[in-house]
Amino acid sequence: MNKSHFPILLYTLMILAMATWGLSWTNAKVLSDYGPSSVVAFWRFFFSSITMIPVLW
Repeated sequence: MNKSHFPILLYTLMILAMATWGLSWTNAKVLSDYGPSSVVAFWRFFFSSITMIPVLW
């Protein structure tokens, strides 16, 4: 990868991570109105585990 593109990619991924982290709290609040908090927590951890598989592979 070209060194000049690396900071742009890094900053983009950092902003994406911050936005995802920030939106997770509001999403949990909205989803808790539709089901028990234990079910919402299960699906939240399930989907985060699935998305981490390619990173850990």
